[in-house]
Amino acid sequence: MVMIFGLVSCEDFLSKENKNGFDESTYMEFSSQAKEVVISIYDVLNYSGFQHWGFQVLGEAPSDNIVNDWGDGQWGPHVVNLYNYNWQGDNLFIVLRWNNAYKGIYRANYLLSKIDEVTDISDEDYNTYTGEALFLRAYYYYSLVIGFGDIPLLTEIPTPEMANSISKNPESEIWEQIVSDLEEATVLLPDTYDGDENLGRVTSGAAWGMLSRVYLWTKDYAGAVEAANEVESLGYGLVDGDEYYRMFNGTMKNSSESVFESQQAGEFGAWFSKSGAEGAITMHTSPRVSWARYLRPVNGTNNPAGIDLRDIFELADKRRKGSFLVSFEDSIDYGGVMGIYPDTSAFGDFRLDLQVAGAYNVRKYLPSDPANWVKGRWTAFSTNIPLIRFSEVLINKAEAQNELNNVAGAFSTIEAVRVRAGLDMTGISNGDQAAMKLLLENERRIEFLFEGHRWFDLKRWGKLNEALPAAGLNYVDGVHQYWPIPSQELSLNPGLGD
Repeated sequence: MVMIFGLVSCEDFLSKENKNGFDESTYMEFSSQAKEVVISIYDVLNYSGFQHWGFQVLGEAPSDNIVNDWGDGQWGPHVVNLYNYNWQGDNLFIVLRWNNAYKGIYRANYLLSKIDEVTDISDEDYNTYTGEALFLRAYYYYSLVIGFGDIPLLTEIPTPEMANSISKNPESEIWEQIVSDLEEATVLLPDTYDGDENLGRVTSGAAWGMLSRVYLWTKDYAGAVEAANEVESLGYGLVDGDEYYRMFNGTMKNSSESVFESQQAGEFGAWFSKSGAEGAITMHTSPRVSWARYLRPVNGTNNPAGIDLRDIFELADKRRKGSFLVSFEDSIDYGGVMGIYPDTSAFGDFRLDLQVAGAYNVRKYLPSDPANWVKGRWTAFSTNIPLIRFSEVLINKAEAQNELNNVAGAFSTIEAVRVRAGLDMTGISNGDQAAMKLLLENERRIEFLFEGHRWFDLKRWGKLNEALPAAGLNYVDGVHQYWPIPSQELSLNPGLGD
């Protein structure tokens, strides 16, 4: 064999045609292949830097909603370091967010750069696939810029020569690209799809909904109102307040309130893999896994400042029980029979720290049946992750209206969200802009508790330095507004540290 290979020059050997399958330059020739590429862009949403678990850790662990002073194993120390503001470039969640977001961006860029070469694609599919790629590229860039600030902006596939000499672009340029991508996506995407096989695909409503959020970051408040109005015109609606919790436990997937929802599939196991199963979310806060004491809601006794999340809720607010469970106070459904939580006669393996009256545990994303709250059962259960809900669109609109000094408009818009929660507008002024701002900030905190928004909302409002030290957290202004660039990237591209 050595003699045979010795007769073939290196040049001839390396230039041989690949006959074993497709490569990057030849793959996307047919519409069916373009569809596969689009699916691969969505796939990243369920990786660990995103909906697999990272969205909660990055958005909640360093906030005043959570206590996380304990953690072991592969993941735990990284969660604790985020909570303690011991931020390093090798933090697993920061690295995963960076790596996976750019993986999604690369795949989107591949689709956008190759779709004109597809020979049999219809105009409808061409527009839809392009719109999906633009939306998802914008979503991944959004997920980076809100944490890292200045980052590399790539809208084409980088050449090997470029790969190790990429530099950062100003944060403002990233926002401009996000807005451009989303605005184009609103035109290209359909309002709806037919068939269950298309559940989870982004629509024009998702693009408008995302714009309503992005415009708040860029302070285009008129644009945020307009984007929200576009979503409202498409027929979305709030679910009943008594069913609020069902949007997160797997029994009300893709509801009327779902503008964009990450589709999770059970029966795959692999809790610790990058994209294995949704169980990686619930397992780390499970009431029935002894070591799962991550992301505990602050309850007045477990945090330095004595903050109690119950205090942010009005007494009649239905969202409280839909967000976290209080030991020996709340009731849940034990296979068709209502019982006190935690009922140790029904299940004898509840965590010991929850077998204390008044203890709190995150309820969102726990499966509906407590029989599934054990390691090994999540493989047969799936809980979708809402990424844009209609309630957010309304709250975005109300915030933008208030910033435009349309306090009466903000009053009317937020009323729908509060009424759904079992509340009214008694005692709330429709003319006090400062008071309305505080109300809307609290409404947003309540509505999206444990959904990964809190740290970023405080940042957008310029209140990190106000809220976090007051909560006893080790936040330092001027040090912790941005995540550190991953160490592995700095070693390849030292210019990223400039």
